[in-house]
Amino acid sequence: MREFDAQMPQPEGVMPDRLRIRLPDNFNVPRRLQRTGLAGYEPHTLACCLAALDCSPPGDFFDIGANVGVFSWMVAAATDRTVTAFEPVPWLLDGARSVAADNQLDIHCEAIALSSRSGVGSFYISAKSDCSNSLREGFRQTSETLQVKLETLDSYVGRTGRQPAVLKVDTEATEPDVLEGGMKFIRDHKPWIVCEVLAGRTEEALMDVVSRLNYTAYQITDDQRWHEREVITGDRLYRFVNWLFVAEPLDDRFWSAIDLRREQIRRCTPEAGLVRVDSAANDLANFGSEATAAGWTSTASAPNRVRSTGAGIEFLAELSPGDRYFAFNGRGQPSFDQPPAADGAWSTIPGTSYEVRVRLRREGAEMPLQLWVLEYGEEELLAEHRIRMGEGENRLRFKADNQSRCARLVIRVSGRGHAVLEDLAAYELQLVDGD
Repeated sequence: MREFDAQMPQPEGVMPDRLRIRLPDNFNVPRRLQRTGLAGYEPHTLACCLAALDCSPPGDFFDIGANVGVFSWMVAAATDRTVTAFEPVPWLLDGARSVAADNQLDIHCEAIALSSRSGVGSFYISAKSDCSNSLREGFRQTSETLQVKLETLDSYVGRTGRQPAVLKVDTEATEPDVLEGGMKFIRDHKPWIVCEVLAGRTEEALMDVVSRLNYTAYQITDDQRWHEREVITGDRLYRFVNWLFVAEPLDDRFWSAIDLRREQIRRCTPEAGLVRVDSAANDLANFGSEATAAGWTSTASAPNRVRSTGAGIEFLAELSPGDRYFAFNGRGQPSFDQPPAADGAWSTIPGTSYEVRVRLRREGAEMPLQLWVLEYGEEELLAEHRIRMGEGENRLRFKADNQSRCARLVIRVSGRGHAVLEDLAAYELQLVDGD
């Protein structure tokens, strides 16, 4: 279980200054929040949602594709709007409910996938990331399929009477279907719409929807001011994937509101110094007597013994000349040239400096061990960082590639001997005075 406080923006007299987050270690979103705070989690989109609510008429906030509910937490804590979170994956929705309960936030949680039709549909759980689950078959490699309740936005509004002033839509390639299912409500009530746009997948369909609604489109970026866009295009680098669709062009009131919200969110950072960014490395301590932990994978060729010492991992090896054994976080991948699966994978922040520390103790004959960090983009290997580990503490420092999305930690064992990894930890590195 991952437990930490998330600092929150503080408009006058509205909200607490922090939230208590208790969520499972294998969820992607809390790992990222613990590293970066809200300042590093879609800050411009968060600010846009808050500014839209500052400027829109009375009405609810609908978080469609909520995952564990970051946008829902933020709006419930930072405004007096009624919030509804839509998330069909049961364990993610339970996460949203638990954070809401821990912080006494009024969030209505719905186990529904909004779509262009009502009924029941297949929902595909991504093998790569719990942020990539989708109703769209083939969107990502699938680990399992759920049968989930489908409903249109028009049906839901008519059935419940809840009417959103702002919609946030992030449903991994089915955003056009969500809007198609709410065309009557959108035409009649003209809510603000914050929507993910995926390059090569949803641009054309979203262009059609937005043009039929006669809405104006803006790409949400880190620019001080955005300009109206006639063509909707996704960002292939995944830096600015969200757009704002509005019935009327943005005015000075909105720009004043978003300037304030940006500044509030900019201050929501983790404490200075070394910040633990991933506990997957310590899963090594949970090895069974002869098998790796759930978040780790090993090659078929293995040392004579691999076992937990209670605080680390012990290798006893007598490998054939030229033979190698690898243990790496991110299970279920047959090779190193593809991004690791979500379980155990370490999510990186582009351009951020990191340090991996390993404390090694050898017993008897020396056994060569190497530490690798392999960086991946959306689909490919970007960089490799390696050191040969000696007795005592070993440190591998690197700066994440500008397209880096995740990293795999690898321990390579060769030769013969007896060695114990007493500790393995990864940190975000705050460099001071050129150190």
